[in-house]
Amino acid sequence: MFIKILLIAAALFITACSTMPTERSSKDAIDTYYFYDLPKIEGTNILIGGFSGLVFERFSSIDGEFDFMTITDRGPNYDIRKDSTATDLRPFVNSKFAPRMVSFSLNLEKKSLSRVDEIPLKKFDGTPMSGLPNVALLDETPIDAAGHRLPYDKLGVDTEGLAKDPDDGSFWACDEYRPSILHFDKKGQLLQRWIPENTATGSGVPQLPNWYKKRRQNRGFEGIAVDGDQVAAFLQSPLQGDHDMTRILLVDKKTGQPRGEFAYAFQAAQEGLAAVDKIGDAVNIAPGRFLVIEQNAEINDSGVHSVYEIDLAGATDLLPRKGTPLSASDVCSDEPSAVREGCIKPVKKKLVADLVAMGLIGFEKMEGLTVIDAKTLALVNDNDFDVMKKSTRSALFIVHLAEPLKLR
Repeated sequence: MFIKILLIAAALFITACSTMPTERSSKDAIDTYYFYDLPKIEGTNILIGGFSGLVFERFSSIDGEFDFMTITDRGPNYDIRKDSTATDLRPFVNSKFAPRMVSFSLNLEKKSLSRVDEIPLKKFDGTPMSGLPNVALLDETPIDAAGHRLPYDKLGVDTEGLAKDPDDGSFWACDEYRPSILHFDKKGQLLQRWIPENTATGSGVPQLPNWYKKRRQNRGFEGIAVDGDQVAAFLQSPLQGDHDMTRILLVDKKTGQPRGEFAYAFQAAQEGLAAVDKIGDAVNIAPGRFLVIEQNAEINDSGVHSVYEIDLAGATDLLPRKGTPLSASDVCSDEPSAVREGCIKPVKKKLVADLVAMGLIGFEKMEGLTVIDAKTLALVNDNDFDVMKKSTRSALFIVHLAEPLKLR
């Protein structure tokens, strides 16, 4: 293990912010490694990006490479415009863009990141999926760069999380639109899409609780993780009507039947800092235990990008409440004598890594998280394909922990 950590640090030394931590380090540390030579999206000069999930697949001692898989979101698009009726118009740079999984490697011998393959996501019939919204009035109105209306696509996806199923090597993804949970085979073929009950016909199987229809626009499921025979989907932000807390939904991975729902309380607002109200990604580390990225949208020293370990044990199952709105006032008091009937216990949280304190500045969206080993995490950022020309590049971040995680 010690040798492996040294090899990672050596491979990342060429970056300007490398810190060369090892297992003997008494402090957490982060190394940033930028992607070079990414391919362009078909018909554009825009580089592949928008990475919104991360899976660590393997380490090869033969070629010294760490292999990863990430997934793009719906594709490059510009900020919302308004028409004369105040309708939200979303301009898509390339409406034919198929969201895709992208495999890449951290090559220790060459000291570089290399793209290995792109796997476009495909619908049930094998045709390419799109990143277009599903339903008029409920979703944004898609337009092209010239302002012409685009058709809706009931099976379009804005994929935001990725997990690999250890049982068969298939992949699970989550989506912000409906929101939905998706299951793909190794080649990116759609096997299943579960959506909230009483929602748009033709956009998937209505298996999830109907109150998930109240997701805020572009704030649906953001993280997904496989935990034994179930899948955990993490809402990015509170549902409409909820405050201070978001939700984690557990479903049976064979049937999509909901098994449990839990509250996740965000870090309390701090003076001088923007509110923390977003989850970036999640990964399972043991039965009922996960790592979660919690953040705001700031890129300077007022930014918050933290990794927490959470534990579902002892948290209140919210399913019997049938979508009753949540707020901090509903949380059970720590004083036994003050516990109210019907109060809720959110999942337990423990800070694992304060990425900003470790030197992470200049990145708005940390949206991919995975575990390499008990003392090493990897993350990727979502750069929104840099269509707004903010010079935000896609990067891999290796986080070295002074204290090991308890895995499995």
